[in-house]
Amino acid sequence: MKRENWDDIRFVVAVADAGSVAGAARALGVNHATVLRRVGAIERRLGPIFLRRPGGYVVRPEAGELVAAMRRVEEEVRAIERLARGAGAGASGHVRVTSTDSFCMHLLPPVVARLHGAEPAISVELIAANSRVDLARLDADLSVRPSPRPPDDLVAEKLGVLAFGAYVAREGEGPQAWLALGGALQGSVAGQWLEAHGGDRRSDNGADSFLALQEMAAAGLGVALLPRFLGDGDRRLVEVATAAPLPTTPVWLAVHGDLMRVPRVRR
Repeated sequence: MKRENWDDIRFVVAVADAGSVAGAARALGVNHATVLRRVGAIERRLGPIFLRRPGGYVVRPEAGELVAAMRRVEEEVRAIERLARGAGAGASGHVRVTSTDSFCMHLLPPVVARLHGAEPAISVELIAANSRVDLARLDADLSVRPSPRPPDDLVAEKLGVLAFGAYVAREGEGPQAWLALGGALQGSVAGQWLEAHGGDRRSDNGADSFLALQEMAAAGLGVALLPRFLGDGDRRLVEVATAAPLPTTPVWLAVHGDLMRVPRVRR
């Protein structure tokens, strides 16, 4: 493989992980055509890697070891980039923090303001994403997320506990159905609680964002299971009792081990 084309490896690994070009494009933040072009280029040099099937892309049996080797190369390259990113870094520079959209809107900006006041040479970029962002790929430096357990591949510190409440519109009338939790929220602690205790009172309306669910509840569309920091302070909403105890989940601050000693991240 030509040395200047090593970057094509990440496109092959992304397609292998996602099982589709569209999924790889989303993961890499590029367009569909770019993934096709880069994968096609490496297959022309090394031979066919994927079987194209109606359900997506599957690694050919004879290419399994090749893709595994590519994965190892990609991991080593990312490790080098992380170490280079932290080498000689003082308490200055740019820090990217990924968290949920509701955390980025309501909880983290005051924290960033306090940090900026104490360390003006550090700038912070908030990356709002309700699904997990890959710190190993340098998509972000720090992660602040609610989860029953911290990610196994990261160094994590427990920040606190996120509590939930059930809310409806203050001006609403009569019994209302639970608003559905979609996307990444479906597999969350809140989504699992709703699956176990929602019963037959399920609405076809829903969202993949607690911020959107908050607005839907305020509009009278149903009962929303929300973090208390959203629901308790919203005068448009009123809390309702539930038969089962409402869920809670820890909140974790996580960083990749290669970056944990970098001063701008440690702050």
